[in-house]
Amino acid sequence: MGEKVSRWQDWSAAGTRLLYVMGAALLIYLIRSESPNASFDDLLILAGVGGVLVAFLVASTWIPQTAELTPYMILAGDAVLAGVSVYVAESAPLVVILAIAYLGAAGFLRQNDVILGSFHAGAVLVAVLGVLIYQLSNNNTVDLNALLTEYDLFLLVGLVVVVGAGIWIYAYRQFGSAEALQIAKIAKQRERQLAEMRERARAITTMTNELTATLNFDQILIAALGVGELGLKQQSNQRIISMALLFRSDDSLYIASSRGLTQNEESRTVTLDGIIAQTLEECVPLIGKHGSKDPVLGQFASFKQMLSILCIPLRANYDNFGVLVYGSTEADAFDEDQIDALQAVGVQTTVALQNSVLYSNLLTEKERIIQMEEDARKSLVRDLHDVPTQTISAVAMHLRVAIRMLERSPNDLKTIRSELETIESMALRAAEEIRHVLFKLRPLALETQGLTVALEQLAEKMKSTYGQYMTVQIKPDVEQYLDDHKQGVLFYLIEEAVNNARKHAQAEEIKVRAARRDSTIVVRISDNGKGFDLQGTKASYDQRGSFGLVNMKERAELLEGTLKINSEPGKGTSIDVIIPIDLDQIPEHNDAASNHRLPITKLAVSARNNLSRQLRH
Repeated sequence: MGEKVSRWQDWSAAGTRLLYVMGAALLIYLIRSESPNASFDDLLILAGVGGVLVAFLVASTWIPQTAELTPYMILAGDAVLAGVSVYVAESAPLVVILAIAYLGAAGFLRQNDVILGSFHAGAVLVAVLGVLIYQLSNNNTVDLNALLTEYDLFLLVGLVVVVGAGIWIYAYRQFGSAEALQIAKIAKQRERQLAEMRERARAITTMTNELTATLNFDQILIAALGVGELGLKQQSNQRIISMALLFRSDDSLYIASSRGLTQNEESRTVTLDGIIAQTLEECVPLIGKHGSKDPVLGQFASFKQMLSILCIPLRANYDNFGVLVYGSTEADAFDEDQIDALQAVGVQTTVALQNSVLYSNLLTEKERIIQMEEDARKSLVRDLHDVPTQTISAVAMHLRVAIRMLERSPNDLKTIRSELETIESMALRAAEEIRHVLFKLRPLALETQGLTVALEQLAEKMKSTYGQYMTVQIKPDVEQYLDDHKQGVLFYLIEEAVNNARKHAQAEEIKVRAARRDSTIVVRISDNGKGFDLQGTKASYDQRGSFGLVNMKERAELLEGTLKINSEPGKGTSIDVIIPIDLDQIPEHNDAASNHRLPITKLAVSARNNLSRQLRH
């Protein structure tokens, strides 16, 4: 059975048979034209047989179901066409040569197979010899010697052409076909690689869109590692593993996400050494060989098997936030184009991570502001209810008493005057209490004159409103390291502590001290009151209706500081607030800013600072 051929080969076969019919008809016409009584009617037989064969070949190009039968139909058709052409030519030697050489060689070339081509040439030769024997027979006898003597040269030429075609086909099958098969194999391999590249490009585009669209921290890292793996993998048997390392706020590295690492490996601490340290130091992608030889990656069983290592820095605004590390089981697996592409992925990942953290911080800030507003409303209601409302109610009650006194004893002016003076005193006290409530909401002095003046005014309000003695000592260099936002948070923390001492400590004096110690601001609020059982209070705090300690702790966290409380029954209470500061950076603009709890990563620190700058403006 011959091989399947493409459509253009079937068209070629049809064309060569059409040329043969035309050539044979022309040759017969030229031979007969020398005779004065020549007839050309039988050329229609040749044209009809040739037309049927050509029509079948043309139809087979459009009917795939005939592909299996086409080689055999060509074999039979060429044999019939050769016999008919020799018969019509009345065994003319030139037509005999044309039939054997042209159709025999064409069969060899079309069949593209030595065995089937030999059968094809043999069928053509048998058909020609059969017609020759039939036409040269005399009284049903055939003189083979005479036949061979007359046609020996013509038969020999035809056989030489056919044998030459067979030898050419055999050589092509043995040598050229091997090269063609190799070329076809390479072409298929290239097509497969192209399809894989298209699939990887589609997947990379999808994951890159996910990288830029999502604000989920974990999803960003997973997408970044996935894009890198798809961009690096060249062979199906190639194994790629990867991990994303991020800096914590204390400059230690941890594995934030990974692909191909075991659970135990993901929990390991990563030291700053080897290719990771070199990448962060040079701030450019670096390639390494044999993960087992790296002092850091060699500690991971998964990376020990890797023959190629690629390290991409996560960097933005001249800051390093971490690295992406890829490993491959193939040696020299990474080229310049891949490195450039992954470097762009690294930059995009860093921006996406910053946006994610910034968005998270914005949500946290939103929730914090809402909670602060809710706390402020509750505090305002509580403060108005506790003192001013009661005082105003007392004023109304005394006014009713004064009215009755005027009605019953209008001439008792001394008593009435005393009552009116009492009402006046109570009204002034109510006004003072209301001013104190307004002062607690946001002291004007805190906005215009700073923390020290605001605390001094708080001490005056405590003395005039409640008769509580309070002393304030703030060192001059404290305020210069705290912007307005931090001063406001610290003021409310101190006010909470002072109010708690006033209400519960029964202290003669409350002291507020603040000073700078090295790279920290230390604030102490102390009293000489009765003190309390700190451990017992903490144990039962969830059953209490007040949240003073919780409020102070949260405000200390907003300052990125720590809160320490020391108290014992009968020994008073002291509260220490320790706030870290940057001695090299003094706030230039004391505008309102937002701060959050201590971020986990340097990315979060950067995002928090960006958020603070945006909110200040």
